[in-house]
Amino acid sequence: MARRRIVNTLVMGLLVGACSTGHTDSTVAPIRPEPAVAATGPVVRSLIIGETSFALHDEDDGCLAVEITQPGLQPTVERHCFEGDNVLTLSSECGWLVRPALATTTGCDLILPQVLYGQVRSPDIGYVCLGTLRPPYGEEGVVSARLVSPDEAGFILDSAGPDESSVAHLFTPGGLRYGFPPLDAPSNPIYTFCEDQAPWGTTEYHVPTRVFVALGDSLRTDDVIIIVDSGTGPMGLSGSAASGGGAVDLPMEVGVSSPGLSITIEQTGRAPIEFFRPWPEAVRAILDSGLPCRLSMEVRLTLADSALTGSEAGVALALSQNLCGY
Repeated sequence: MARRRIVNTLVMGLLVGACSTGHTDSTVAPIRPEPAVAATGPVVRSLIIGETSFALHDEDDGCLAVEITQPGLQPTVERHCFEGDNVLTLSSECGWLVRPALATTTGCDLILPQVLYGQVRSPDIGYVCLGTLRPPYGEEGVVSARLVSPDEAGFILDSAGPDESSVAHLFTPGGLRYGFPPLDAPSNPIYTFCEDQAPWGTTEYHVPTRVFVALGDSLRTDDVIIIVDSGTGPMGLSGSAASGGGAVDLPMEVGVSSPGLSITIEQTGRAPIEFFRPWPEAVRAILDSGLPCRLSMEVRLTLADSALTGSEAGVALALSQNLCGY
């Protein structure tokens, strides 16, 4: 499931991996993994780095397997599933020999080159950018960024550069930032390095927008989640965020290519209900104007109680206020 912005409901936590600094007895063999389950599905991309070969298999429904082979190496297969803004991961550097040598303190028999592999599945994602970080690893540690190139089907298989982060920074085809700034990277300088390259040409004209979501009584509960997306990534709010009766404000950027707003209602124990509303003519006129927006446009999304049963009549979208200055 794609990572979402949830208002007043989720507490975000940072997961920090701990590394053991204990002494390792080099005379004790490391624990060897079970033989890898063979990759299935067609090979969609391949790569050779030195003596190591990488084959990316499409195992369907967003799940990929990368098969790593090398003379004398026990075959290695790694798997990962991709969806939303989860588009990329890094292969392991640990390899195991068919006939192991003396055990080492590395925890594996040999160190392999690493690759980045994944799949872009959303048509709203046009570009994937990665930053290179060196000490001190904060914003000052970002020294460069590069764009990796998915193929026509969105598959990615690329060599990982030295000191390169595998955390993907995403852009729409028109150059707007897509989704959240990743929590586990100093994102702003990475975005800036990517935008300086601007492979999309001129960044798509866009308007700062505030979507005010008004909910019927039966939607104002913790077990209801509302997801909206204008093409720059899903944003979400809990129904309980509107428990006081007011509309909940969701800020976003809306590009001129955006056809409208996708709305999903998720309720515990029920299948999601999906709607789409094209932008009203008054909103379309602002987007098509091409004029700099001084403040924002304000749009009101109303979800009546009947929206919970899938009623199209229970969903309304309208321009609330134009604060752009024209």
